Amino acid sequence: MSYYLLEAAHKGSFLLTINYLGIKLFLVKKYWKIFVLYRK
Repeated sequence: MSYYLLEAAHKGSFLLTINYLGIKLFLVKKYWKIFVLYRK
């Protein structure tokens, strides 16, 4: 049972990491567009 919990926790943290990276990429793209617009 504990093995399944450990596996689930590992998968959960992996998904959280992917979501976190995705949000960071999204924000970087968004702010990069704003930055490029304001430079002109």
